[in-house]
Amino acid sequence: MAFIANMLMAVYQTNISDLFEVVDYLLMLKAPSFKSVYKWRLEQEHKLRERIHAESNKTENSHVMTDTEVWDFIQYFQRITEECLSEMPARANFLYELDDSRKIKFRLSNL
Repeated sequence: MAFIANMLMAVYQTNISDLFEVVDYLLMLKAPSFKSVYKWRLEQEHKLRERIHAESNKTENSHVMTDTEVWDFIQYFQRITEECLSEMPARANFLYELDDSRKIKFRLSNL
C-alpha cells in the first residue's frame, strides 16, 4: 500500500502544479470534516437504495454499497480529502464553507 501511495503522490505533485497554471479561478465547497463527507456519501447511497427498491421492489443485486463498504471506499480518499480541507482554502479564489446540512455558513472571495 505504501508503494502505491508513494507512486500516486509523485503523479499528483507533478500534475497538480500543472493544473493550477491553467485554472483561471478556483472555487471550493468546503465540507466541515472528513466525517461529514462520509455522512453525505452514506446519505447518497441510502437514497439510491430507496430509489432502486421503489422502482424494482427488490434490493438484491442492486450493487448498492453497505455502510461498511462506503466507509472502506472513502478511506482511499481520506488523506487527499483532509489535505484539501486544510490546504485548499488558502488557494481558492472563492471559498464556501458548508455546515453539516450542506448550507453555506461562510463565503470568502480572494479576488
